[in-house]
Amino acid sequence: MKSIMTDDFTKCYLCGSHERIEIHHIMGGATRDKSTEYGLIVPLCRSCHDRLHFSKDSRKLMDGLRKEAQAKFVKAYPDKDWLTIFHRNYL
Repeated sequence: MKSIMTDDFTKCYLCGSHERIEIHHIMGGATRDKSTEYGLIVPLCRSCHDRLHFSKDSRKLMDGLRKEAQAKFVKAYPDKDWLTIFHRNYL
């Protein structure tokens, strides 16, 4: 599994915990497979993963992660168009 976000899948991308690590696809829904294809995945502990999906600030957290992902995508894939692939600008 490759990620343009991190090389370390042993710890949570957000808090650094090594407990109960899960893979989070930064782009979901119809673009989930493209998230995997382009390495837009991060390891998250169960607590942070739940926070991203179920907390009252989940939208803000997700948009921040997507903004970071878009910035890294643009650098990693200068020949690809983010908007064509993911349909929304987060920068």
